[in-house]
Amino acid sequence: MEKKLNKNLFLKISNFLVCLLPLALITGPAIPDFIVILSSIFFFIYLLNSKFDLIADKKFLFLLSLFYFLLVFSSLFSEYIWISLRFSLPYIRFIILAFLIAYLIKNNKYLFYRYFFISCSIALLILFFDSTFQFYNEKNLLGFVSPVTGRIGSVFKDELILGSYALKISPMFFTTIFALNINVKNKKKLFFIIYFIVFYIILISGDRAPLFLFSLYSVILFYLLKPYRISFLIVIIFSLSFFIIFLSFSKITYNRFITQTINELGFGESDYTKKALNINDNENSLYRSNKKNLFSAIHENYFITGLNIFKDNYLIGAGPKSFSQLSKLEKYAVDRFSYINHPHNFYIQLLAETGIAGFGFVFLFFFYLVAKYFTILNLYKKNTAKFELLIAGISMSGLIFHLWPVISTGSFFTNYNCILIYMCLGFFLGEKSTNYK
Repeated sequence: MEKKLNKNLFLKISNFLVCLLPLALITGPAIPDFIVILSSIFFFIYLLNSKFDLIADKKFLFLLSLFYFLLVFSSLFSEYIWISLRFSLPYIRFIILAFLIAYLIKNNKYLFYRYFFISCSIALLILFFDSTFQFYNEKNLLGFVSPVTGRIGSVFKDELILGSYALKISPMFFTTIFALNINVKNKKKLFFIIYFIVFYIILISGDRAPLFLFSLYSVILFYLLKPYRISFLIVIIFSLSFFIIFLSFSKITYNRFITQTINELGFGESDYTKKALNINDNENSLYRSNKKNLFSAIHENYFITGLNIFKDNYLIGAGPKSFSQLSKLEKYAVDRFSYINHPHNFYIQLLAETGIAGFGFVFLFFFYLVAKYFTILNLYKKNTAKFELLIAGISMSGLIFHLWPVISTGSFFTNYNCILIYMCLGFFLGEKSTNYK
């Protein structure tokens, strides 16, 4: 009886803490990180008492533990050992967070999803009204002004992650909608409303990478949501029409998404990068007039710098968080613009900071997720009555765009990205353990 009471108390406290995270993430880094640390310690003690029998997927625990020890091992051999170890040693808290979420889903699924839905709803509504106010008034409701023209920071102030947050919280939000104890018709309406709100926030944020990834995620969802394809297609067409109309009325947004993109890819204004960065003719050929780029010239600079670091540290990398120090060195830097905290791509960062070993872990996991996506499509095709497969597919497919390789990103090792990735992983592991093998 006492054990049952302890379990109920643990579930209540853990539910409360984890479900606060979507709201906490919009307050800044301190509160969400405190919640992750507290809930991870709490769960770890609970696991020790149960001798880790509560972990449903021991294979994932083993693999993620290997990844953790690889990060620590890489840090121990880093030139900047204390900078690297300060991040890698407590990295275990994110892995524990993922298994805690999986445990909550397995043991108290509908209660967890209901609280998580409420937290996401409040966070998204705050961002919707605040970002709209800032878009039309240049400052948000608290008086913060964006440091970059064409970008909206909202409550994130000068940290321009509004579009990224809306994108990365969406797969978990969508999962909770389809898991709610309401009729299918209302789930469908709710999903499409939230889908459009997420799209709208990403659009006015001026953040191009999340817009591309949300478009990719929409394609993934379109094939997954077989019962709703016609309705979903109508919503997508409506969103595209809204996008075109919005661009035609907003010159700033048009310049950000269209003009600037064309110029940075080398198909527009001559010497655009040189003028934007005040570069003289004697500097690097990356910025030569109308050079065609897959990304912007400045992003290519970061990528080359990362690969230069990788060449000297190809096996276990230079250590997590070391890029910011090594990019200052002449033997790695392309030029003065190379000095940056991270190379703006997860996989190039993993190559530079964790070598082939760390890169291989994440890249192979990405292909595993793609294979699982097609497995779920086939399973769902054979049994469309099994609604749980749909929920599992939505939670899992969110990880695909989290780890999409060909895109500019933030740092793989920021607390913000780690929390969101491992939260999404927790949803995937929770659904994996309950709905399909």
